[in-house]
Amino acid sequence: MGTFSLILVCGIVFFYRVADYERLSGWLWGVASAALTVALSLMGAGTGTLILGQVALFVVLWGVNTRRRR
Repeated sequence: MGTFSLILVCGIVFFYRVADYERLSGWLWGVASAALTVALSLMGAGTGTLILGQVALFVVLWGVNTRRRR
């Protein structure tokens, strides 16, 4: 349970800060990160999959921000 909690908290903080920096909704992205982590964990995903899910969410955030700036 320790690794799950660490990924959960770090993901929330990371996405909140990055989204806030990029002038997006920090709370929305923080909640999205938490929901993704919990959903993947409930499906039995391992640590690597949880981290890969967070990386995929970051790519989505980057894409949204890039599209918004055009």
